[in-house]
Amino acid sequence: MGGGEAKSGPRRVRWAGGEPAAGEDAGAKKRAILRAAAALFREHGYERTRLNDIARALNVTKPALY
Repeated sequence: MGGGEAKSGPRRVRWAGGEPAAGEDAGAKKRAILRAAAALFREHGYERTRLNDIARALNVTKPALY
């Protein structure tokens, strides 16, 4: 990075319509997690992506991923 270029961080992905309650719409939660994970895998690679990275991209805590 040189010449005044700023590296952009990972894209922020949010739960569709807010975080689904437990059992409410597990499918929407799963799809959001998979979308965020796929974007981070493309950007940083599978080996370098951590659960904390995925949680941060979704603006949730790591336990919310489970």
